[in-house]
Amino acid sequence: LLLSTTAVATGCYNLCKSQVNNWRMLRWRKQNLEDLIEQLKQPMDGPVNPKLSAWISRATVHVEKLNTYESQVGTREKCRPDIEAGLKIDRKFRELEMLIVDGQRISEKSATRGNIRQETNTIGSAMEGVKGAIWRDVSQGVVGIISIHGIAGVGKTAIAAAINNQALRATGLFDFVIWVDVSNGANLQRVQEDIARSISINLPPDSNINTRAGILRTALTGKNRFLLILDSMWQGYFPLDIGISELTRGRNLIVTSRIFSMFNSFRGRKLYEIKPLVVADAWNLFAYEAESDVLLNLPNHILTRTKTAIQDLQGMPLAITEVAETLRNIYEARFPAETLRNIYEAPWE
Repeated sequence: LLLSTTAVATGCYNLCKSQVNNWRMLRWRKQNLEDLIEQLKQPMDGPVNPKLSAWISRATVHVEKLNTYESQVGTREKCRPDIEAGLKIDRKFRELEMLIVDGQRISEKSATRGNIRQETNTIGSAMEGVKGAIWRDVSQGVVGIISIHGIAGVGKTAIAAAINNQALRATGLFDFVIWVDVSNGANLQRVQEDIARSISINLPPDSNINTRAGILRTALTGKNRFLLILDSMWQGYFPLDIGISELTRGRNLIVTSRIFSMFNSFRGRKLYEIKPLVVADAWNLFAYEAESDVLLNLPNHILTRTKTAIQDLQGMPLAITEVAETLRNIYEARFPAETLRNIYEAPWE
């Protein structure tokens, strides 16, 4: 009898210990599921991915049911020597595991391949308006080719970088977001190589431009949705020469350049002209980049000279940002006031 009682007690203890561990694992995996739900929630500016939305709804309901079950049986980690309860916990744990695996699989299929670009601020209603209009064209598939024109330093690359990053965040909109820097006289062969590298294909090293273009056209046709950004173009290339065909909804090309005639190679395009910032927006950008504590500690006569200098930059965001960064660095380095005065009293050319 004593051995029998001891065996029963040991069995109850082991069952209790197992259920306590299962409770802990269940709550831990439930937290993992909640984290995955937050991670995969659709961004406000992207189209709905039906499979992902269905999974999020299903997973959210499952979490609510688990919360209800926990409140009914109690969340305290104490022994509940009940085989049926133990089996129920084990079943719920396995359901959680399956949900998490499904969510991870869907997220991998929904992920957009590309690289986040460093963004600079596009302050001003005009700049924000252009950026918003371009994003609508891209996300709604209104036009296949979008041209962004403006003089050097006006913010063309900043707008393109913002669109690049927004496209990467918009789950399910594109399979690939491809960025190619065409500045510094990049030839057509290098442009093709950069595109090929972005979509993970190899171009024959000894092949000519036409062969490469054919390979890219075939590869890009197989990519259902892509956004290709050619930044700072100096020479016009026809899309077919690059390896691009059938720019329709979900297949978009953005080209930025300071040379207006370059856009003649891209028919059916929509052109956006980027203008310099107005005086108020130029100062707002400078104040944002320089940071308020820097400006608040400037003597009045230097602040006045700063405003004049910003006006002399004629609304060029790149130049304004560089001046703001220089001023901030001087302030943070705690250079003597004489150094700052000498900089501002130097002749402006």
